[in-house]
Amino acid sequence: MQINHPGRQVASDMPGVVWGPSDIGVSPGKHSGRFGRPTAMTPRQIEETVARYAVTARRAEEAGFDGVEVHAAHGYLLSQFLSPLVDKRTDQWGGSLENRARMLLDVVRAVRAAVSPPSPSRSSSTPPTSSAAASTTPAGSSECPNPSASTSSNSPAAATRAPP
Repeated sequence: MQINHPGRQVASDMPGVVWGPSDIGVSPGKHSGRFGRPTAMTPRQIEETVARYAVTARRAEEAGFDGVEVHAAHGYLLSQFLSPLVDKRTDQWGGSLENRARMLLDVVRAVRAAVSPPSPSRSSSTPPTSSAAASTTPAGSSECPNPSASTSSNSPAAATRAPP
């Protein structure tokens, strides 16, 4: 199953708060008004979002999925933190590549810690990776969006799992 957070890629007519690493909006030319203006995430919101990825992965395992794919591409939240064009932070999540990668790496570590280690019947021949995909639904609060989950049948080998 694929888990993700859209970050600043939220339609302007969606309720709730649009988050991003910085307050830089999506700018696809004449269609820029279709996206909400992001608010830079606070350190607490970043930490809570990392924790929600882990909760989502644990719930996926409890529901019977044998792995999750952390979607960190295509302009969604985790890739927004990786981009120096979007991430203009001056704290521990901005600046150097090491700092910009911090949220993604924290998410991967938290997900791995939240799920069972792979068993011989669940292990993949492909090493664990972090991938990337779209959309999120607020978890009952506009203050703390929750990573959404979508099934992904096209890349089961890219599941993020605890190390052997």
